[in-house]
Amino acid sequence: MLTILQEAVLVSAGCGDPWFQHYQDLAGILDALEGFLVNLKGSAREAVAAVLLQPVLTQLLPAWLEALKAAVQAAAGSSNAVTQGVPTEHDMCLLYITGALHVLLGTGAAAAQLQEAYLSHQQQASRSLEAALRFTLQAQHVLPCSADRLCTLVRAACTIASSKPESISSSSSSSVGPAVGGPAAKQLFSLLVTCLKAAGQDANNSSGGSSSASRFDVAIFLTLAGAGTRQQLCIQVLQACKHMEGSLQLLLQGRCLSQLAGLAMLMQREWATAAELQGCSSEKASAVAVKGCMTIASQQLKDVVAALKVALGVCSASLAAADLQLPGDAAAAAKAIAHLQQQGVALQEQLQPYLSPTKQNAQPQQQQQQQQQQQQLQQQAFQGQQAEQLAQALLQFGHAICLQLPVPYWCCNPACSDVQECSELALVSSKGSRCSGCATARFCSKSCQQQSWKGQHAPVCKRIATTRKGQQQG
Repeated sequence: MLTILQEAVLVSAGCGDPWFQHYQDLAGILDALEGFLVNLKGSAREAVAAVLLQPVLTQLLPAWLEALKAAVQAAAGSSNAVTQGVPTEHDMCLLYITGALHVLLGTGAAAAQLQEAYLSHQQQASRSLEAALRFTLQAQHVLPCSADRLCTLVRAACTIASSKPESISSSSSSSVGPAVGGPAAKQLFSLLVTCLKAAGQDANNSSGGSSSASRFDVAIFLTLAGAGTRQQLCIQVLQACKHMEGSLQLLLQGRCLSQLAGLAMLMQREWATAAELQGCSSEKASAVAVKGCMTIASQQLKDVVAALKVALGVCSASLAAADLQLPGDAAAAAKAIAHLQQQGVALQEQLQPYLSPTKQNAQPQQQQQQQQQQQQLQQQAFQGQQAEQLAQALLQFGHAICLQLPVPYWCCNPACSDVQECSELALVSSKGSRCSGCATARFCSKSCQQQSWKGQHAPVCKRIATTRKGQQQG
């Protein structure tokens, strides 16, 4: 098996036997590799994973990505993107590699092997996982068990993000400011951004608008199941990104907050639609199913409120750090920080009644009124107009954090869902992706740039551009 893997690596790198230079031949080798792993069971698969996971992650995938990059660049008029749509010969090879990787990552030996691979090959491990994740996202509608593959890859990414090698932890200061780590930290940031994009896939799709309770009950179960999975992915990334430093950690925290708020809004819509349809069906089975959907949605809303509390808390803590710095004019940046801090405090106060009992420090009459209001809010389980407005405000707050701190390592539109290219870094690598005003923010497309400009990038851009102009004149 090691011989087959070695041959695949050599062919990918362009150093193998000329007989194997055709992609069809390489696809056959990789197909055999995946098939071999799939057919292994129990201890045999564990033993093989302990040997093969690191080479697949740090040798095979990097070699294939380089071969693919060279092949695409050689084609006139082509970009560096991993091809989307129906798999071609190139994509078939990547399909088999990611399939083999998925099998290996599902073993008990995976966590230790991942950490070892990352400690010795930081950039290669991050880049390989991100390429596999983005390819799976691109091809998820034609891949079997794509949701399981995505969860496995995100879990693997969070495992290596928690490894915290010395070169990551010591390459930048502990301040939440413009300074970030070296290439390995940027590659890891790119990987975690892709994990969040995976967690945000189809977050805006819901079963709302269905006119039939019998059609709705199936759609709602699927939607809520997907929302629950995406919530768990966000929580995993939120926990993993605490090992990032500088501005990158705050950006990931803000993105997590906005995506969790978006999921809350989705669940609120599903619950409201179920409530409207509850009395529409004369069939007992459909009525029971819809009621079950409402129960699930209510429980998920309680869970997402708890997750929102954690995400909002870490964002507020980062914003309150004494050494927090935003780019651009110091006075304008300080004003922006103060505004974000005030927003964070206000949102925490608004979210608190949905979480735990009011502290017993008020006068009896005030305390009774507060408890009555809180009980009413808790019974609603983050539903109703007030809760919907709060979820929207939390989403906008997460976006505002991201927009106030542009970095050139991702698409700076906090709502971007583009997963083309083999990494987030590659997505914004072209010269045309950079904002001409601040020369800092990057965007994957004109539409993302326009959407971000209408948000809050305009004043941030002006703030940074003014400082840059002053430095040039000085």
